[in-house]
Amino acid sequence: MYARIPSLFNLLKRVGFAVLFCVQFIAHAQPPDTLWTRRYGNEFHDLAHSVAQTPDGGFIIAGETWDADTFETRNADAYVVKIDSLGNEQWSRRWGGEYSDRTNKIIVLEDGYLAAGAYGFFPPSPPQPSLGWLLRFDLQGDTLWTRVIPEDNGYSWFEDIVATGDGYVIGVGESNFSSSRDLWVVKLDMAGNTIWARSFGGSSWEHGWAVTQASDGGSVACGYTSSFGAGSYDMWLIKVSQDGDSLWSRTFGFGGLEEARAIALAPDGGFFLGGYSSSLSQTYDDAWIVRTDSLGNYVWDKDLAGEFQLGIEALVATEDGGVIAAGRDDPAGTNGQALYMAKVDSAGDSVWARSWFQDWYSYGRDLIQLADGGFAAVGGAGQHSDPTYTTGDMWFIRLSPDLSPVFPTGPYLPTEIALTAYPNPFNAQATIQFSLPRTTLTGITMYDVLGRVVQEFPAEMLQAGQHQIRIDAGDLASGSYWVKLSTQNSAQTMRVLLLR
Repeated sequence: MYARIPSLFNLLKRVGFAVLFCVQFIAHAQPPDTLWTRRYGNEFHDLAHSVAQTPDGGFIIAGETWDADTFETRNADAYVVKIDSLGNEQWSRRWGGEYSDRTNKIIVLEDGYLAAGAYGFFPPSPPQPSLGWLLRFDLQGDTLWTRVIPEDNGYSWFEDIVATGDGYVIGVGESNFSSSRDLWVVKLDMAGNTIWARSFGGSSWEHGWAVTQASDGGSVACGYTSSFGAGSYDMWLIKVSQDGDSLWSRTFGFGGLEEARAIALAPDGGFFLGGYSSSLSQTYDDAWIVRTDSLGNYVWDKDLAGEFQLGIEALVATEDGGVIAAGRDDPAGTNGQALYMAKVDSAGDSVWARSWFQDWYSYGRDLIQLADGGFAAVGGAGQHSDPTYTTGDMWFIRLSPDLSPVFPTGPYLPTEIALTAYPNPFNAQATIQFSLPRTTLTGITMYDVLGRVVQEFPAEMLQAGQHQIRIDAGDLASGSYWVKLSTQNSAQTMRVLLLR
């Protein structure tokens, strides 16, 4: 049931540095091709903030919508659209109250979906402040339950959530329960009950944009801080334990405005941060990527400068140690915005970049890699029909796999063991990725919830570097399974979810 996939690093070692010489003849790598695009929404204004692939091969898109009654006052409702694998709309749902509400992130669960955002968001400022909002609904879009967090004084909202793999969810956003605005991290169970909530910050303003799981089971959130660091706003990276304790934090900036709006776990257990910086160019914001190790220490950064404004909203780490970013571009001559994507390799060098433009106003808000290796991006696209407001639609772009030939410019060796799986949840197949800091005897075993071995990859001596194997679901039933990586000196375990 296993198909062994040689790591790129070991392949290069076998064939020698003659292969590396070929990179000198590659002038420009090509970005993924556009397979199709679609727009969704109502008569007035709609925006997509998040997308996830569903077990049936389709997609679920979350964001916000306005209609004729709410457009003038900017009181949005949370909006979710389900589409099939070819982009045909299957159903849509909206939720909301008297004031502005939105869903910023959606994730797929075994029996439905969980979306997170804000209830009573600003603007306009309602009499009662914004609350963090969770929406749980089934595969047909019927509401199972909703939660607002917290239920006392102060305001809060979620920007991102991630499933931990052990039955919990971590959310990140912003809170203001005292005199300052803080980066907010919340741990919840699958019924929406709060296990713990923590606010991190100083005397000024902090905000959390994104969160991911670390290879050791903790959570790493990113955003910005104006209480710490070099200047006005700095990128902020903070590691939180499973009990909600702050383990370490790092800032990155130059004295101007720097924000980390996206985070991705690298194959070696480090992190990619993506956002923007106003310090690197004289006039406009540049898209900015920062690479760290597993402890948040700086490794390299990449300034992606454009003709005008560039910014990153989403990141996907790639198998070769690089990263693909999506966000917004203000291209010359368009008087508007475009969806922007770029790839950077494991050494921080640019591989390719491209912008997609529709109408007057378009941008990218989320990016995911799919089971077939391709990508899906969502955001907004619309027309400028009023001097005050922009009307537009949810915008979905389906892209082919990235086939750019990328070769490491030096020994890309991890500093610690890391274990990841994608896609997770998976349907027919899942790729298990792991990194080894040294040559060691290594085996992988997959167990069901009763501890029975369902698949086994026999132990063998593997070289230091990045490796991956492919697991075939075969006739396994839907449910949770545990994948264990065993070496001569240590072991790591992670949960994978099979959805038929």
